[in-house]
Amino acid sequence: MNISEIEQKYASYQTQSNNSTVKTQSNEDFSSALENFKSYKAEESTKTDSKEEEYDEKYQLGLQRYNAFQGEDNKWLGNSVFEKDQDAKNEFINYLSDLSVEDYMLISDNLNTSFGGQLMEDENGNIVSGRYEKDPSKEFYSVGSTINYFENELNDLIEGARKFGGDPTYMANLLTDVVNFFKDYQSKEQENQYQALGIK
Repeated sequence: MNISEIEQKYASYQTQSNNSTVKTQSNEDFSSALENFKSYKAEESTKTDSKEEEYDEKYQLGLQRYNAFQGEDNKWLGNSVFEKDQDAKNEFINYLSDLSVEDYMLISDNLNTSFGGQLMEDENGNIVSGRYEKDPSKEFYSVGSTINYFENELNDLIEGARKFGGDPTYMANLLTDVVNFFKDYQSKEQENQYQALGIK
């Protein structure tokens, strides 16, 4: 065997050795990347599960608040647009879940004033439940009538403050927010209907 054959064999061995080292390094890099990916996927899955749980908890809170809108056996939203349109119901439930406890209670009190049995004195001087001031099945018949209801409540609040004093700012802002929520929902629904009909 001459020198050049030895050099070629050495060079060939060295190349194979280098390739083997590169392959080993590549395998290690691949394994490491695979582990990182698995770890990342597990982390993302945990985050997704956590977000879904948060959403479920949030939705359940909104649903409890929605179902609590009633006086005695009279569910105020029982014959409403929300019971006929699941999208509207879901949007409203999500809206309710975002409210602070204070804001939710203020809206609930407002509805109770409109739809709860009012106490009154009968002809014998006894305190009895009076008639409901408004009919929730008419007030919440559609998104439009719901907007009208809350706009009327807002106007009554402002008029009452003008006549009798007091600062209605906080409640007025809250009712305005409710009105705007329903107006936004109505606009989105109309836009979706136009798109379905191919109208721009």
